[in-house]
Amino acid sequence: MLILKDLRLRRQRRIAGLVATVPTMLFSAIASGSYFMTIEIDPSQTLGGIDPFFLYLGATTACTGLGWLVGPSIGFSIWSLFHRSKAAQMTRRDKEFYAHIRKMRADPTRQVVHNPVPDYYGEKIGSLHQYRQWLRDQHIFRRKASHGLKDIE
Repeated sequence: MLILKDLRLRRQRRIAGLVATVPTMLFSAIASGSYFMTIEIDPSQTLGGIDPFFLYLGATTACTGLGWLVGPSIGFSIWSLFHRSKAAQMTRRDKEFYAHIRKMRADPTRQVVHNPVPDYYGEKIGSLHQYRQWLRDQHIFRRKASHGLKDIE
């Protein structure tokens, strides 16, 4: 029962990271857009042979992407603030869980474009059902990857 609770907390932490991505992305897009799009542009001047409008548009897009990347870290931090009593336990259990995942996952050296390793780090495992499905997917990958080979894992 403790494992199911840990998986539930793990799923909540992952959802918190995903939910925090939206406001950080929007905030960075609005802030960078309001800065870069209000700079006065001289059409006769180019920066490195590129129109400044396109450079500012690219900088706005880059800042939006940075907000998308930072969002999960902020979400995990907020989740940790609300679950302080369980943070040390979650760290320990995550370490054990990832060691188990490392042991059970398929060998990625046999990966090809049309047969990639499914969920290599086990990031999407949030329930016992999803864990069992992950194990089945790993087994299917091993079977497909070792087709025709003598040394089956």
